[in-house]
Amino acid sequence: ANQYQINASLLTETTYFDRNDSVTGGRIDLQPEINRVFRTNYISFEPRLALRHTEYLLDDPNRVFDDRESRTVPIFSADTKLFLERQFSLFGKPHLQTLEPRIFYLLIPHVGQDDIPHFDGGRFDISFHNLFRYNRFSGRDRIGDANQIALAVTTRAFDAENGRETFRFSLGQAFFFRDREVTLPGRLEERDSQSEIIAEAATSLNSDWSARGTIQWDPDEPETEKLAVTLRYRPNLETVLNLRYRFRRAVTDIEQTDVSLRWPLTDRLAMIGRWNYSLQENRSLETVWGLEYESCCW
Repeated sequence: ANQYQINASLLTETTYFDRNDSVTGGRIDLQPEINRVFRTNYISFEPRLALRHTEYLLDDPNRVFDDRESRTVPIFSADTKLFLERQFSLFGKPHLQTLEPRIFYLLIPHVGQDDIPHFDGGRFDISFHNLFRYNRFSGRDRIGDANQIALAVTTRAFDAENGRETFRFSLGQAFFFRDREVTLPGRLEERDSQSEIIAEAATSLNSDWSARGTIQWDPDEPETEKLAVTLRYRPNLETVLNLRYRFRRAVTDIEQTDVSLRWPLTDRLAMIGRWNYSLQENRSLETVWGLEYESCCW
């Protein structure tokens, strides 16, 4: 196959919404797109062009929305990835380390959408993965305007003998060249010129233990907006123990611990449980304990 061929696709979705004493109706969403991947051994470049058209057939008893609404928005993105690697020794074992810088540019013009009902979806939370999303909103009712670039780098270490990833670290941030005017109902425009700095790390301490962590730091404040650390013990497919701590800055800060497990007692009987505890309120938010029975038939 030609590695430089143009790829074309069409995404479609049809949904009908029925709600009491509110706007109801159908939504037809069409998104044709084309992209082309240019790739060598150490770099890839993928430009992408899409056209998102959404048609609404509505019945509004309150006469807020017309019987028929539509919206068409073009989307352009360019994703560049660089891949470098080197061999090194870690604790006397041969390893392979990668260095993976990434530049993601997104351009979507502002198209007014206040005359379109909001049936479903919401605003995606900030995360390393979401730096590279084409739309900051879930669902189909809002398409966010954008003129932005995300800069990120990831490094990984692999055990050369068995291919197991022993360590991964990612760092990224998005920069906005204009205000984001498209919002959910009741929300204000987003005027920040940059996102939080996001760092993620994960390590396999050995075949049984692994750990991962995420931190989001706001350079404008400056302060930590979100922190999560998880330690997992999984010696086999039947046994797992998760220990988690998370913090999130909000109107009322959230600081919690979370313990969950599945622990075999016999070949067919296992104990399961979860304990979610609030450190601010000094109380348990959720406690679940139980027994799980497995057999060949039920």
